[in-house]
Amino acid sequence: MFHATDYKAPDPKHWPKDWQECYQHFLAHLWERSRSEHTVLRYSSELTRFFNGADKPPQAITRQDVMAYASRASLVGPVGAKSPDGPPAQPRTHNTRVAIIASFYKFACGYECADAHGKFSPLTERNPAMGIAPTRESPAHRTMTSEEFERFIGAIPRDGEEIHARDRAMFLSLWWTCRRRSELCSLTWASIEKTTFIVNQVTRATREGWKYTFKNKGGGIYSAELPGPAAQAIFEYIDISKRVMEPDSPLFASVGPPGGGFIRDPFLGLSAPGLYMRMKHYLRIAKMDESAYSPHSIRHSGALARYRAGSGPMEIMHTLNHRNLNTTMVYVRELDVSQDTGALLLMDKYGNL
Repeated sequence: MFHATDYKAPDPKHWPKDWQECYQHFLAHLWERSRSEHTVLRYSSELTRFFNGADKPPQAITRQDVMAYASRASLVGPVGAKSPDGPPAQPRTHNTRVAIIASFYKFACGYECADAHGKFSPLTERNPAMGIAPTRESPAHRTMTSEEFERFIGAIPRDGEEIHARDRAMFLSLWWTCRRRSELCSLTWASIEKTTFIVNQVTRATREGWKYTFKNKGGGIYSAELPGPAAQAIFEYIDISKRVMEPDSPLFASVGPPGGGFIRDPFLGLSAPGLYMRMKHYLRIAKMDESAYSPHSIRHSGALARYRAGSGPMEIMHTLNHRNLNTTMVYVRELDVSQDTGALLLMDKYGNL
């Protein structure tokens, strides 16, 4: 059950009752739309910082207030005594702040309240964040080509060390399943199980395989086939680790590096940031630009490899668990201009001109 009161809210001393109710309904709207606690927490935290810093009621906020907050330097210092003395806001931070404030006021513009005579009207008719031009962002992490992924995965030693076996299984699973890193890190031993797949609905022909169940970022529970190479790497890792797997055991355990390091809780799964750090480690070994790639690059790479192999956009959309085909097309659009097939057809006849 969702409760908006479980999340941060601006200091109510400046907030009329109607605006307080609007804020709570806005958080509920976010939850219904995204089913993501992370999204609601991000929005509530950002809005709380903005309105508390402005120290004025929401109806008195100006465009200048929004622009000043969007460009404000990062907060640094101990909890309870932070100051904006950190580095300048990055373009993505600036744009995210504006987008969150704009979305709240857009919601408020459609939020109806009754006056003393019972007449309903919108809570506000102005959005102080509307029209603020976004700051140009630096390019996002780029997709790995299949050749780059082979180079990356080849940088992981196959020496029988538990941490290397884990990492190989982890990144192969990321590529073969096209999951998000948070979805992969949350898998437990109970998440995977052997199953029978029907390969022909007419003849009812079947084959044996493995499936895994995961929770996506929106909170939904889904199951999908665990491709053979990923399953094999996982079982090799479990065998090398000699772990006794219980249903709630994390699939990818947090382990210390070979030759020393911090002692890790054997019942603690590797975190999403931890997976990113391991990826940077192997990017350095492979002499690849660690600032150019992220775990999402591997998700993109797997999707593009499927596209090149003949999977259609709808099939890839299902694999990626997207709700909108337009989102999926972001992953495959670059392939539309990767080669000039018309020119290739002319090469034999006109290639020597």
